[in-house]
Amino acid sequence: MIPFTRLFRPISLLAWLPVIALALASPSVVRAADDEPPELAEKTNDAFSKLQPLLDAKNWDGALNLLNGILPSTDPDSYDRALVLDTIARISIQKDDTEHAVAAWEQALALGDQHHNYFKAKDMLDVVLSLAQSYSQMGQNTKDPVQQREYFTKAGMYIKRWLGSTSNPTLETEYFYAEVLYSQATATPKPDLGLIREAQQQAEKALRLSVHPPEKLYLLLIATYQQLQDFDHAADLFEYLAQENPVKSPSYWPQLWQTYMNLASTADEKNPDKLRIDYIRGINAMERAQTYGQMKSNKDYYNLFTMYYTAGQYGKATDILSAGLHDGTIESTLEHWLYLADCYRLVADNDKAIGALKDAEARFPDSGEIDFQIAQIYWQDEKTAEAYQYFADAVRKGNLHNLFNTYQYMASVAYDLEKFQEAEDAVQKASELPEGRSSTQLGRLKASIDQALQLQKQQEAVKAAAAAAGVGNGNAAPPANP
Repeated sequence: MIPFTRLFRPISLLAWLPVIALALASPSVVRAADDEPPELAEKTNDAFSKLQPLLDAKNWDGALNLLNGILPSTDPDSYDRALVLDTIARISIQKDDTEHAVAAWEQALALGDQHHNYFKAKDMLDVVLSLAQSYSQMGQNTKDPVQQREYFTKAGMYIKRWLGSTSNPTLETEYFYAEVLYSQATATPKPDLGLIREAQQQAEKALRLSVHPPEKLYLLLIATYQQLQDFDHAADLFEYLAQENPVKSPSYWPQLWQTYMNLASTADEKNPDKLRIDYIRGINAMERAQTYGQMKSNKDYYNLFTMYYTAGQYGKATDILSAGLHDGTIESTLEHWLYLADCYRLVADNDKAIGALKDAEARFPDSGEIDFQIAQIYWQDEKTAEAYQYFADAVRKGNLHNLFNTYQYMASVAYDLEKFQEAEDAVQKASELPEGRSSTQLGRLKASIDQALQLQKQQEAVKAAAAAAGVGNGNAAPPANP
């Protein structure tokens, strides 16, 4: 539900007092056409004559007590009762007692509908309009969803009646009807899309009544578009609002950006071009906002990086992330530094990727994940000895995303370096982890390592036997003469 503003001033009691005074002197003042209303009963006349001093003193309780005292003595179908009820409603509004006001007005209105000489047509319309506004206010104030919908439904009924009875609808009243319809539609766990469409049509009707419609009307239209998942039209209106007040209304920039992100989220996987276009629009919106000093938080700069990344602009994404991490415009977290290294690898700059990871290592010295990433790059660059050292550091530090992978990589690198015993130890550690119990790849690696170890032991045994026999140590007898 969007918040209501008071669109119309309630029927003024002060404006009504002269009417009451004239009614006492000449009952013909209050009428619908040329028909004279009935004369007030003597007891009613007497009560109204006592009312004026109480109203002048703003003694609302005293005035209500007086009127409620004579109400039972009036005929249920009489003009006296209609006038007393209408006056009770106006005084209740002065006390902010909306519930009692609408109860009295509805009874007075029912009598006015039955007897067209009781009230002027204009006064009847004023009552209808006040009932619409009062019910909308009650709907806004209640937390009970059932009551809320009931109040907004009644507000909609009365404002619709008012619009159908007047020849001069205004932008404010048309807007008010649209607002009531929207609130009625959203006063349920699942919004009523039919009422949302009615609210949209009503708001668009109001839009045509002014050369310069108020901002609130655009916001109401945007709300209906969002409910109907029509993000294209919502984006158009946010573009207009943001450009009209680029500095004074900073909230429109993030809402415009979010709308483009909503469009991107609805893009069909079969249409990657649309996804890319929506992200480019989001980038454009954010960068325009930043020229006006808006959307410059750490989160905003990080979102700018992710948009460039998603749009496939890896070079620009890398520049934004690197600059942000070094100057503080993007939060310095381990995850963000790892993303920076990944970006450098995507643009085929492994040296800078390692540089970024070593910068991260200085900030997060206890993270084995950084060493793991460095080791992978070294291994990719065929710097096997360096890779092994960083895999070993990763295991020593811990705090790894995937301990099994680390041990498995470490075992492979150690095997390449012919560090078969270290490879065997790493395989053993990997096999003790849940992933290792079902890994066929680890099983093949272990078999190769075991075979290499066995061959190594055989070679060492041969060397040991040769050494024991004195072969190759300078002490062996020279070969016999032929």
